[in-house]
Amino acid sequence: MISHCKIAGIRVVCPNPSVDLNGTIDYIPANYRRRRGQGFKAGKVVYFTCKSGYELAGPSNIICLRNGQWNTGPPTCRRTSRSLVLCKDPGYVQNGGVIVSYSSRTNRRSPDSEINNAKEYPVGTRLSYDCKAGYRLEGEKHLFCRPTGLWEGEKPVCAEEHVDTRPSRKARDNEDAAKLSQWLSEHNPFLKIDVIMSIDSGIVGGNEVNCHLSEEIGGDMISKMMGGKFENVKFKRKRKVVTLASINSSVKICNISIVVDLHILFHRLCIVKQSDDDLKTFFKFELSPFPNLLFTGESMRKGTKSSLYTSFSPITEDVKPEGSQYVVVDGGHLLQKIVWRQQATFGAIADRYVQYLNNKYGQDIAVIIDVYSDDDKKSTKNCERLPRAAHFSPDIMFHEETVLQYIKETLLANECNKKRFIELLKKALQKANICVQQAVEDADLTIVNSMTYGM
Repeated sequence: MISHCKIAGIRVVCPNPSVDLNGTIDYIPANYRRRRGQGFKAGKVVYFTCKSGYELAGPSNIICLRNGQWNTGPPTCRRTSRSLVLCKDPGYVQNGGVIVSYSSRTNRRSPDSEINNAKEYPVGTRLSYDCKAGYRLEGEKHLFCRPTGLWEGEKPVCAEEHVDTRPSRKARDNEDAAKLSQWLSEHNPFLKIDVIMSIDSGIVGGNEVNCHLSEEIGGDMISKMMGGKFENVKFKRKRKVVTLASINSSVKICNISIVVDLHILFHRLCIVKQSDDDLKTFFKFELSPFPNLLFTGESMRKGTKSSLYTSFSPITEDVKPEGSQYVVVDGGHLLQKIVWRQQATFGAIADRYVQYLNNKYGQDIAVIIDVYSDDDKKSTKNCERLPRAAHFSPDIMFHEETVLQYIKETLLANECNKKRFIELLKKALQKANICVQQAVEDADLTIVNSMTYGM
């Protein structure tokens, strides 16, 4: 065999054969050596193979001839007979998209496409569906093309997702449920008490609060209407349902307590006014459940007590106490020294008072606390108590584990609340071996006597 020849001094070689995209040149004789890009010498044989799933269409090898041409064209690769089975496009999923996965590549179809460009899919193709935001997938998520030419599974649909089933709403619901569970653990709804009390705020209603009898009151009023004429129907104010809101947001008009809603009052004024002159007339009044010049909404406005100290002459001489020192602390002053942190328990607040006394004064301490009599007529500080006894601070039930939800000044403005906290604080101080003495009506005199004659 002539390995090669020259024509007019020119070396004859065959060009590199074209190779199908799904095929490769599989074998070249081992004893053949050629430089890249210089082609094949005459007599050389090139073999072809195809990738998995494809078969040769044409000869499996070609030979380079002496004239520099191949004896035949290179073969092509076509799908095997099994791969020639195709599945029809299952159709467009409205408000959804699909990912088309082949054995050798992946192609995403746009959610807005109505049909796939191929219209048919080979065996082994997988279609993976998803939906737009606000829609959920109902049905099979994946479809597979089987050798039968049919899809395994049914085409899904994208149904509109209800707002309550979305992940964001589920997460919000879980957070709200956790808050409710925590709230119920801090507010026992089954307390055995003989008064009407708000579970959330702890506000205690008086005898006039009858909202728990709403059904009975309404039924009684309806029964009295039965059989009578409409023109004779009358509703007495004393049979009106009174809620806990009347405790700190009501005013008396002609000896009748009326709950005032400032928003409703303002809206009514806007409706009835005919001109700006009418509005000026309206605002001649304070339009408030209480006189703003005298009250802050929580208690009566107070004067500046510090101005009283200007009447005393300061001591210029250094006073050196003799013997053992014993510190007497005014309980009223002590109550104002500690800042009440919101969301702290009352037990933790009492512990802060104990810590303050130990750090400030050491061990030998006596705390004198005022205790007012329940009989207002016999009180020596009746004038001072009257502003505090106003209903701007309702009765609140609390214990050591109760979480603080009020401002300190608001809660202590009510004497009942103040007594409850003093009892709680007294137990905490005595537990820390701090002497506590409660003075009836006048703690100032007891403080002076304790400093003069000892405890």
